[in-house]
Amino acid sequence: MWFLREEGARWAMYGSAECISAAFSILKGPELCRFVEPASGAARIRHVSFNPANAHLMSLLPESSSGLPSDPAPTRHYSRPLAGLFALVFGWLGLHRWYLGARGAWLYPMLSMPLMGWALRTDPWFRQPGFFAFSLIVVIALVEAIVISLTRDARWDARLNANSGRVSANRWAPVFIAIASLIGAAMLGMSVMAIALEGWFNARLGR
Repeated sequence: MWFLREEGARWAMYGSAECISAAFSILKGPELCRFVEPASGAARIRHVSFNPANAHLMSLLPESSSGLPSDPAPTRHYSRPLAGLFALVFGWLGLHRWYLGARGAWLYPMLSMPLMGWALRTDPWFRQPGFFAFSLIVVIALVEAIVISLTRDARWDARLNANSGRVSANRWAPVFIAIASLIGAAMLGMSVMAIALEGWFNARLGR
């Protein structure tokens, strides 16, 4: 199913069950084409009529053997378990965001690597502010791993795999990744808080 939409100096294709001429006043005269969706979900042509004034628009679109716009080429399919695993193991490097093409992927290595390097320059490294800040980035990545893993397949495909031509059917792998991420975030968070409280008490006691 397709309709045309003007975007600046070019035309783009969008799916719709509406008549083209009803949606955009620039298409004058009889409708270019009208589609309906049967219960099976397959698109069928109910009525086709061409206006000579709109004939040039069809030449802007790739055409199938029937002379109508063809389906878009399949795009990359993003795996939810793989994205969750990247966030669990290499989340501090932002690998899950690189994989998904999400914004802010470059922030993770730019912040985490200098912070960990700063912490490792002193002893003990796990009592340094750099390690605490690094741990916060790791916890954020683990929370993202949980969110990714617990996202429903239908919602995941609607957001990232709409044109991949494949349907996600994940079972227990994302659940195990979410459990591991939750345990890791809880253990790291409690460890950092324990170390920070110990340092604070020692400072108060003048040790």
